[in-house]
Amino acid sequence: TTLECASTQSAPQLLPNVVRPNETMRLVNLDDTTISTVKVVSTTGELLNTIQVNYDSEILINAAQQPGFYILEVSNANGKTSLRYIVK
Repeated sequence: TTLECASTQSAPQLLPNVVRPNETMRLVNLDDTTISTVKVVSTTGELLNTIQVNYDSEILINAAQQPGFYILEVSNANGKTSLRYIVK
């Protein structure tokens, strides 16, 4: 099941998705009617961080410290989706 925000019917988005180390990104269009879990994973599969989002439609996330490709796995009771970002 693809995740969508209940109030906007839009899938979660990461803004921007190309950043510098430790730069702040916004994860928007989260479903604010439920608790979401956001996992930050490297392309090698290493779990770098887990964030619980309690009934918010957006959060701020700091980018990883090292250049590379990263994946955000966003999930809640309604499904899950993956977003990608680059640190350069």
